[in-house]
Amino acid sequence: MASKRPLILMTVLLGLIAAYVAGPHLMRQKTGTPAPSLPGSNSMSDVKVHQEPDGHWVASLDYFYTGAPAAAVITVQLARAVADGPPVKVGYPSGYKLAQRGTHHLDLALNRPQGEESSSTDLVLASMGVGQAVLATHEVNQHIDWPDFQTWAEESRWRGKSSHDLLKQAVADIDSGQGPSLQEAKTLLERILSKDPKFTAAYIELARVAMKTNWGPEGLHQAEVLLTSALQIEPESANAKILMGYVYAHQHRYKQAETLFVAAAASKPANLWLWTNWGEMLSMEGASDAAIEKYKVAVQHAPTHDTYDRARMLAYDQLLSILGRRHDLDGMEALHKQRVAEYGAQGCYGVAYGDFALHERGDIDMAVQLARTALDQHCSEARDLLGLAFYSKWARSTGASDADALNQARIYLPAGARPIYLLATSDRTATALPKLMALGERIDQMDNDKFDALAYALRRDDLAAARRLLRFGANPYAPVGDEAIPVALLPVIERRIDAIHLMQRSGVDYAKLRYRGVTALDHAKEIGDKSLLDILTPRPGA
Repeated sequence: MASKRPLILMTVLLGLIAAYVAGPHLMRQKTGTPAPSLPGSNSMSDVKVHQEPDGHWVASLDYFYTGAPAAAVITVQLARAVADGPPVKVGYPSGYKLAQRGTHHLDLALNRPQGEESSSTDLVLASMGVGQAVLATHEVNQHIDWPDFQTWAEESRWRGKSSHDLLKQAVADIDSGQGPSLQEAKTLLERILSKDPKFTAAYIELARVAMKTNWGPEGLHQAEVLLTSALQIEPESANAKILMGYVYAHQHRYKQAETLFVAAAASKPANLWLWTNWGEMLSMEGASDAAIEKYKVAVQHAPTHDTYDRARMLAYDQLLSILGRRHDLDGMEALHKQRVAEYGAQGCYGVAYGDFALHERGDIDMAVQLARTALDQHCSEARDLLGLAFYSKWARSTGASDADALNQARIYLPAGARPIYLLATSDRTATALPKLMALGERIDQMDNDKFDALAYALRRDDLAAARRLLRFGANPYAPVGDEAIPVALLPVIERRIDAIHLMQRSGVDYAKLRYRGVTALDHAKEIGDKSLLDILTPRPGA
């Protein structure tokens, strides 16, 4: 999609023109009877054009304005010299200022004319006038080669901003994690370093960009090099040490990472990524108990309401994951309560707590309460939770309350392939599936994307949900997607070994399952994947 910035800038320029034309009329309305004019003549002098260190062009001038005629306007206009003729004005007036009575100095920024044909100009015409009447004018010979309009527009956004202002915006862009934002952050950081090559924080943030845009050995190496530069400039930078420790951890250089984390901790930094990154490294080493202690340091710290809060949020996620694997429901519930108390609607944490209450505790009322609160706070994910909770309530109820619960469920999560998959994600919600099937809902029904519930489960590698769906009669041979691929072939295409084994235990014979005349074994042979072929080959007596 084309950028809208040139259109926005064009609109601003047109607005200036409109103000220029309408200015005299408006000023007469506001001022009423004009003040007596000063003796002398309207004039302009010492008109100069220069380029500022940040690259933008400025016209500076002195002027004298008697006050008559009323509401005079000073503008600067770019022009191109033409052989055998008067200069050709290019684009719209580049500056605009209402003249003040008396002698004054004025600086007006020059804006790039729109259009590629305006990539260079030769003259700057300064004038004072009312409407079409010119009171004073001055011409300066100044050749300017303009950058392309998009580059100029980007540069204009940050003109006059300090390096710290640019850094703050770059951090926000990186935190958003989106491709265009990351590219803009990179541009801003490079802009900072072009002016100040010793700005340590910019190297650190560039290292984050390198990892986010090129995750893997290459991106980690690029980040390492940038952080090496930061530490050469500022050897005691805790932030550089913390991020370098993260890089080392993901390069499996755990001892070096530990050394940096210990050194950073000695300075008691405000950067909570120290504890979250340290915990992640320990988890990678299999030291879960030690990792829990580091994550707890992060979540026990008061919210910082800045970029470091992201470290606390990730620490919560990691702690909940570890406790979930240990089936420590009390510990998980305490964390959910603490996080919702601290952050409320942010991140839809109420929905995460509600999911826990429904799927792990079977507390339908708590799930409904948390989901309704989250929905009031504009968390769209709350609709799924409300639907699942009411389907679960319906599965347990009878009589009038039975119908009420089902009607509520249908409001928030109308029956379909994806809702059936969601119901299959836990034993507590799956109890609604037999009742739905008794009402005529099919376990293999397709959505508009031609996917059924089992296809969703396999695509998300949710084997527990897939088992439940198969138990309720899901068909592993159902053709799904625009290509009508048998569901059981999805894990073969994506090489999901555990899912392949699940399909085999469910009776799928990949030696016989064909798609467009080719079996799964033929596919493995064709791509030369011997290990996949071995997995797919039936075993005698198996």
